[in-house]
Amino acid sequence: MGIRLKELKSTFNGSVMIYIKGSLVGIISLAICTLFSSYWITELADLDARAINLSGSLRMESYQLGMLRLEQQQEQLAVQIKLFEDKLQESNIY
Repeated sequence: MGIRLKELKSTFNGSVMIYIKGSLVGIISLAICTLFSSYWITELADLDARAINLSGSLRMESYQLGMLRLEQQQEQLAVQIKLFEDKLQESNIY
């Protein structure tokens, strides 16, 4: 039994094909992991960009609401407040 194990070991010890196959499996595995991780990071960045754009838009609308209030435009202010609240309720990004 010990002799046969040594023979098998010496047959595969230093085999170039084993090293090539192992290297290819490693490279392909690394490429697949990199592909999935870049996709995941891209999705996260897209959600962050939408949140930033939405917060800027809501901030600008709140400034406009303040200006309408200062200018005493009550009818237009009520309409804009309703639109602002609707947009705020719809903006479930996550």
